[in-house]
Amino acid sequence: MEKQTHEHYMKKCIELAKIAKLNGDSPVGSILVRNGEIVGEGVEGGKTFKDITFHSEIEAVRNARALLDTQDLSDCIMYTTHEPCIMCSYVLRHHQINTIIIGVASGDIGGLVLFILY
Repeated sequence: MEKQTHEHYMKKCIELAKIAKLNGDSPVGSILVRNGEIVGEGVEGGKTFKDITFHSEIEAVRNARALLDTQDLSDCIMYTTHEPCIMCSYVLRHHQINTIIIGVASGDIGGLVLFILY
């Protein structure tokens, strides 16, 4: 398998973000990658499902957990178009995802501080 670049994976996140935008949600897309393979994908869906927990990062984690049948995702890398919020950051920390590649920082409302303090 050919080794992919961060740019390759971020382009996939942008494709997912476009789907979210077409659905009327915030344009955020996320993937989890393990050993070069995408094991989880997430499309922002809070408005679509009328449930705030349908953030793309959480959806990517849910997909990866179902596929891999584990809560330990420490060998995965999260790619997301937008800095994870505090809720998503906690979910990522809980599942031991240590590497997160973001497209855009959120400023004061992001959850990056949870990882810096951890």
